[in-house]
Amino acid sequence: MRREIVRTGFERMGVLLGAAGALVSPAHASDPPALTKRDLCDLIARRPMHGAAEVVYNTPNGLNLRVFGYDAETGAWYSMNPSLQGYDPSGRHFRTDGPSAKVEYAAWRNDEHKEFEQRVSPQVFARKICEMPQVEVTVEPWEDGGLVASVVLPLGSRRHVIDPLPAGAIYESSPITLWVGKDGLVRRFRASEREAIVDLEYEPGSLGSVPVARSYRVTKDGEAFGLLRYTWFGHGQSERFTLEAADRRRKEPGLVPPKIDRIEAPTPAKAAEQEWTLEALGVRYGGPWYAFDRLRWPMLIAGVVLVTLGVVAYVRQRR
Repeated sequence: MRREIVRTGFERMGVLLGAAGALVSPAHASDPPALTKRDLCDLIARRPMHGAAEVVYNTPNGLNLRVFGYDAETGAWYSMNPSLQGYDPSGRHFRTDGPSAKVEYAAWRNDEHKEFEQRVSPQVFARKICEMPQVEVTVEPWEDGGLVASVVLPLGSRRHVIDPLPAGAIYESSPITLWVGKDGLVRRFRASEREAIVDLEYEPGSLGSVPVARSYRVTKDGEAFGLLRYTWFGHGQSERFTLEAADRRRKEPGLVPPKIDRIEAPTPAKAAEQEWTLEALGVRYGGPWYAFDRLRWPMLIAGVVLVTLGVVAYVRQRR
């Protein structure tokens, strides 16, 4: 009987100790709650964007002008390079197929401009992701109270979330990653796992309105586009982003020059390489001296005729 009482007492004590241990367990006391998309969007909301702005970029050779306009109040935008496309305040997408083509409304809705969102102003990309409840985001802590967020989009495009790819389409999934500082500003950005991480250097005058990078690259190894001009239009400028206004803007003298290809001066080495490559494909091309190659047979025949005439004249003179 006494043994039974003692055993029961120990069992009760063990249960109490186990319960107390569970209450003060370090694993339960120290684990922070998992971060969510809401945490990311609350952080980004600390840096609101204001008004409308236009930016102009170009490459060092001066042949690749890019013009972007963005209205933070309506989400409207336009782009010229030199073809025009845009998204007006009423939610309609317009575009042209060339610098001189007529601008028309497109048959599909598209509020995304990947080059602007993911290269020029990743702050706009972050804001757009927060406006799309159907987009899932993985969030982790970053230094000094910031956050790292990763999102996977079909072909890296927000458009294909709204307008899905055809059934059965196969594409490579690669997360887009952004590093947001404790002030809500996107500090680093990576468009895919194949791309390099970009430490963003913003134009100081843009930080109070629409933050834009001082330079960017479309591809990892591509030429850098440098910022030539940043113009803040102010508030209530949605009329600048209609089809008609954007079309007038692109026709202003000197804004967007005709697009021309960069022509490099030929060198003997390049000419020889080109000739060998085309010959391997069964194409005959003589490089810079191709004109002489085309005249070879006429010149040979003319030479034979002249020699023949000379011989005849010489024989007649001897007679």
